[in-house]
Amino acid sequence: MPSAVVDSSLILRLLIDEPGSAQAQAQWAVWKRERADIAAPALLIYETVNALHQSWRHKLLATDEVMQAVAILMSFPIRYYRSLHIADRAAELARELQMGATYDGFYIALAETLPYEFWTGDRRLYHNVHKRFDFVRSFWDDGQQASPEEIRELP
Repeated sequence: MPSAVVDSSLILRLLIDEPGSAQAQAQWAVWKRERADIAAPALLIYETVNALHQSWRHKLLATDEVMQAVAILMSFPIRYYRSLHIADRAAELARELQMGATYDGFYIALAETLPYEFWTGDRRLYHNVHKRFDFVRSFWDDGQQASPEEIRELP
């Protein structure tokens, strides 16, 4: 069974229409079809809901759109992990990779620990780390992707 750690940038592309949304939906369809084990640090919930809130603050989403997106987020079959056991590795990765914050380090550290592939919708993060970590994937890569016909209703 395939398995992946996903980050908030990928999940946001499932919830709101932005560049990369079709590719994220296609990848989600593949995981759904293959009954993949999808995991994330609990941080994903906070980051995603905050990004939705910021979209509301900047008048990009209406209140009902935010509430609907949050409901969909909570229905996704994602297994969430507490981050206590990977905090030191996340901090180490942030230093080594000269990240502005440790958030992305938590996703990478969890993927290392499980060990799962790490899928991100963040183009810059992907390009900065995928050569160092062979388990980092993104739909921004020209690698294997689902066809548009495989896109199915979420979640």
